[in-house]
Amino acid sequence: MNLLVDTHALIWFITDNNKLPINTKKFIESNDNDCYVSIATFWEIGIKNSIGRLDLNSDLQKIFQLIEESGFDILPITTNHILQNADLKLYHQDPFDRIITLWFI
Repeated sequence: MNLLVDTHALIWFITDNNKLPINTKKFIESNDNDCYVSIATFWEIGIKNSIGRLDLNSDLQKIFQLIEESGFDILPITTNHILQNADLKLYHQDPFDRIITLWFI
């Protein structure tokens, strides 16, 4: 199964936080699943960390390194994604969730 991991689920996974449901953790850890993270997630983590809305207990570079070493495939954002994003109906205003939803279209 292909899994696109949300920002909070990703942070909870790499920090072994008990807020991540055990079934979700098992899905991410399963060799039967391919796990993906959007580059938008790195951007969101960086911004939220810089404005104090995220307590990482580690520096940003270390967090990014942990994500990359955890075996997630990182999905890029292309100009085509941005053009598609501009045409999306406004389901909600979070720009990170908007760009990540493009992987489901």
